[in-house]
Amino acid sequence: MNAPDAFAALSGSACGRSAIYAALSRAFTYEGAGGGALAIAGSDFNEAFDPSVSEEACSLREGSYAGGDQSALFEELMRFYGFFGLGRGERAEMPDHLSVELEFMHFLTHQESRSEGNGEALASLARAQHDFLSRHLLRLVKGEPANLAAALGYYRAFFDPARFSFAYGEAVGPLSQPLLYLHGSRDGCIALDHEAMRAAAACAAPGSEAVLIDNCGHFLQLEQPEEVNRLIGEFLDRARTGDSVAAAATVAAK
Repeated sequence: MNAPDAFAALSGSACGRSAIYAALSRAFTYEGAGGGALAIAGSDFNEAFDPSVSEEACSLREGSYAGGDQSALFEELMRFYGFFGLGRGERAEMPDHLSVELEFMHFLTHQESRSEGNGEALASLARAQHDFLSRHLLRLVKGEPANLAAALGYYRAFFDPARFSFAYGEAVGPLSQPLLYLHGSRDGCIALDHEAMRAAAACAAPGSEAVLIDNCGHFLQLEQPEEVNRLIGEFLDRARTGDSVAAAATVAAK
């Protein structure tokens, strides 16, 4: 049996489709791409799929092609996942990432394979698969270049040094209130190191803090909500009591 025949045989059953979705989900992650018969180097993976690395990269995020309000897209995806009792892990990819959407299809087809003889459950799972494929995965797979360019244009503008500089503080004047600045260590839009974080804290009012959150990207309030809430709560507690933490000390990864 050749490869196309083997693929066709697998896709003919819910169990087989589940296995295919699981393999694809793993393959479209940075860690998973490095293993298996078709393994590629991490640098090649980023070059192919990370728009912050290469302008010719094909984004693996549905939001790159959807346009409009990204929060509405995330809300709809989380409703899909939540309806089946699924949540998002603290260090998981964003809800609209191709690997996450493929993993969800893996879950649905796995449930289908376990629901043989239950007509009501099978009908519900079939509707869910149809709706999710048509509303999300197909849009991501077919992606529209014009939408991709428009989505990335906003972020690329930030790489202009004239638009992102700590000299901005000199133009608007000193801040009178202390602030808490949070930034993800894996932010693919604006990459800041510890030195830059110290500079950010130094430009702000006395009592301000800058925290670089480890293993977190651009949407830190969605990626690590518990950590963000903890940091904000502790900062407000210190502000109420008059206590302060040295800005440099807060730069360490949490």
